[in-house]
Amino acid sequence: MATLTDIANLAGVSISTVSRVLNKDETLSVTEDTRHRILTIADEIGYTKHKTINNSKKEKYQVAIIQWVSEEHELDDIYYYNIRLGIEKRAYELAFQRHSFKSGRRGHWCTLYRKI
Repeated sequence: MATLTDIANLAGVSISTVSRVLNKDETLSVTEDTRHRILTIADEIGYTKHKTINNSKKEKYQVAIIQWVSEEHELDDIYYYNIRLGIEKRAYELAFQRHSFKSGRRGHWCTLYRKI
């Protein structure tokens, strides 16, 4: 099976250049000759992109970690208090599980939101 490394070696370019050309990266600045050479070599050696099976059915997990100051400091600063409340509300709406724990010497709270 042909790889990006094989194409890069035959074309005389870096693996990242091959990847970006094959993925049609419009921000890549290469000559048309180089682009054509990479595409031709990829075709000649039978390169195909790896496709994940059942990619559309694959579950996705999201994790967000939020840390804020102690409860006493938070009550002194309503701005950060409201930010935390907004984050908690949105996490609840998105069905994130919440796990809170104290962290560090100062007893600051950390909250882990996990979507399962």
